[in-house]
Amino acid sequence: MDGICRACAFTAALEGLVTDGAGGEPREETPGSTSPEGYQLLHRLGAGAMGVVWLARERKLDRLVALKIIGPTADPRLGQRLIREGQAAARLRHPHIVPVHTLGTCAHGNHLVMDFAPGGDLRERLGRGLPSVRLAAEWSCKLADALAHAHAAGILHRDIKPSNVLLSEDGEPQLADFGLAVALEGGGDLTSPGQVAGTAAFMAPELLAGADHATVASDVYSLGALLYECLTGRPPFIGDSAAAIFAQLPNTDPPAPRLLRTDLPRDVETICLKCLEKTPARRYASAAALRDDLSRFLRDEPIEARPVGPAGRAVRWCRRRPATAALAGTTALLVLALAIGGPLVALRLARANARAEAEAATSRAVNDFLQSDLLAQAAPDNQPDRDIKLRTILDRAADTIEGRFADRPLVEASLRVTLADTYKSLGEYPSAKTHRERALAIYERELGPRSQQTIETMIGLATDVSYTGKNQEAVELLERAIPLSQEVHGPERAETLDALSNLAGIYRRQSKLARAEEIYLRVLAIHRRKLGPGHEKTLEVMNNLGVVCNQLGQFADAEALQRETLEHFRRIYGPEHPKSTTLMDNLGVVLFNQGKLAEAEVLSREAWETRKRVLGPEHPVTLISMNNLARICARAGEDKRGEAEALFTQVVEIRGRVSGPDHPDVFPTLMNLGRLYVDDARLVEAEAMFRRSAELAQRIGKRGHIFIFSAQDALGDALGKQGRYYEAEALLRESLETQSQFAPDTWRHAQTKSRLGAVLVGLKRFDEAEPLLLAGYEELLKLKEKIPTPDRDMISEAASRVGHLYAEWNQPERAQAWRDTLAAAQADGRE
Repeated sequence: MDGICRACAFTAALEGLVTDGAGGEPREETPGSTSPEGYQLLHRLGAGAMGVVWLARERKLDRLVALKIIGPTADPRLGQRLIREGQAAARLRHPHIVPVHTLGTCAHGNHLVMDFAPGGDLRERLGRGLPSVRLAAEWSCKLADALAHAHAAGILHRDIKPSNVLLSEDGEPQLADFGLAVALEGGGDLTSPGQVAGTAAFMAPELLAGADHATVASDVYSLGALLYECLTGRPPFIGDSAAAIFAQLPNTDPPAPRLLRTDLPRDVETICLKCLEKTPARRYASAAALRDDLSRFLRDEPIEARPVGPAGRAVRWCRRRPATAALAGTTALLVLALAIGGPLVALRLARANARAEAEAATSRAVNDFLQSDLLAQAAPDNQPDRDIKLRTILDRAADTIEGRFADRPLVEASLRVTLADTYKSLGEYPSAKTHRERALAIYERELGPRSQQTIETMIGLATDVSYTGKNQEAVELLERAIPLSQEVHGPERAETLDALSNLAGIYRRQSKLARAEEIYLRVLAIHRRKLGPGHEKTLEVMNNLGVVCNQLGQFADAEALQRETLEHFRRIYGPEHPKSTTLMDNLGVVLFNQGKLAEAEVLSREAWETRKRVLGPEHPVTLISMNNLARICARAGEDKRGEAEALFTQVVEIRGRVSGPDHPDVFPTLMNLGRLYVDDARLVEAEAMFRRSAELAQRIGKRGHIFIFSAQDALGDALGKQGRYYEAEALLRESLETQSQFAPDTWRHAQTKSRLGAVLVGLKRFDEAEPLLLAGYEELLKLKEKIPTPDRDMISEAASRVGHLYAEWNQPERAQAWRDTLAAAQADGRE
């Protein structure tokens, strides 16, 4: 579409010309008011631009029907469209099109009588969870057959979307609402010339030029968009407004469905993306052709559609980079500039031409590598192992890069970034780090430190490095990248804000929570102002801020942030999307910390079951859900401790086998399993877990890392409970010294003081033990609200240690004074 047409579409959206109808306020009826003769209004099913829909009883036949009413004061075009809808639907007889019975007029306006669909609409159904892939394909196949029937009868629907698909009592889909339907032969359209009609998220790109550009291919596109949402939980394009969606339609490809839902078969993705081709001629030639390919998929037969190959990707790439697509035009301009513009203009154009050629060459080389090296590794003819792992494929392909692109370093850098991203998605952070480091070195040498590629790669490398536990190294990278991004992109550009969010995330992992909170609050304020409260970026920062609030002990604030974010994500993406399940997990942790164990268990179990089904039982984030659920079960009662132990053990085994025994995500589960053993008085087993944790923490972290002092503290406590006081003292003193430097004024620091004091009591060093035990108790009491509710028994344990000190020390006066102190604390509610 040229710039003028697109501008018209944007203007139309902003001025409210994008319609599902012609506008006007439908008059609301109420049950018991006068209704069309022969019908009793029961309750309202819904309302929209095309009127109010009621559940009604047809008295003569004693049956339930759906009654759509357009009030007499509404825009006259609404009444005309209702007539159009009734006439169009009356021409159609198909099991997957809602039957229309009567079109009439009464004192309250025009009305249309249709079958009542008790299953609600598809939008409501998707809000309760994604269907299976097969069910989504079956629905789309049946709707494609219905659409083929309508097209054969000479009718275009023009407004296919989930809310216009009703479900019968047995769950069969039925196409409804032909209010925007138009005859294939043209004429009689109730939209103005150039007006955009339909729903933005499901509208074909050619309709931006006006509703009169609708064809069979436009309906095929809309049905493909509906299939996309059934498969992924979101439409192909999302935005805060119709204009934001329109901006993406002409030149932006939707995310591949398999990136959003990894269990999708490639064939159904191919079918869906063929429907969504920008050029109508590249879509299915008819709804019948789409139906037939979906039928082949459902019968496990080869489909006719083919994935877009390198040539097709090149076409899309050219569409996203007009400079390359216009290479011939640039060359002509260069000749013209030499004649009339002088050497300076010619030089600038020559450089632009060179950049375009370099980008095109890089794109071709990357496509060739992906096809000939990476994907070829998985071809059955090239390897005997039918169960070959993706990691093996990546490793083999990566080996072919070395020395292959010596004369084309930017191609090598681009490939290494792609490999780094793929390794990172698998949780293989060291491999991701290696490839991104190589790419960064190339970009810095070839393009300089201020190039966009250099800055983006540096930011990505910081994330890789942080996931390997080297947080300070990651901070140093970001502290180099962020000023450059602010200078090159601007302080409020997305690239800069993303880098700041990454830095805040690392501060969070370093337990520098106040600094993380400050950054997240600043970034959140900018996103809310520029993008709005419901934008994906805003929600992601809200989630991260909620995590920090949780770690700061601000549990109520954390819960409010996480609940709001989860509500948005479920509505935008559906309950099975990875973003939604992450929020379920996070909210479950916050609820656990507030002692709301039953609700926490429901959310965490739902997140785990969903991730097992969508991502697989051994996916890295599935294991995070398992660990969170196990932690809740460990505190939910004696009857669930066995399940907790089994889950913890499985996570350790799977994580060690899939990602390696030194993966950072193994650490929390080892610690949780050790704590469960301590609670069960299985101290030898607890010691073994904490020793493994301490060894792992030393390998992946530097001094001051929370993993190191947490493991030392837990191991020292387990040894002290076994009476091995000298070993315990050394570990607890080292942990206390580290926390005093890196994490003072926290409840963990206070707990370590109390534990060290208990060990000193065991060594009969009462004078040294007393100030530590008293300080530990008082600090824990002061920080009570920041301690997770299930862990607050550490306060009473610290109090008991003080009483034990005075008993062992034979200090009856001090013991009595201590009992009085505890009684006073209980009386005023401090304990």
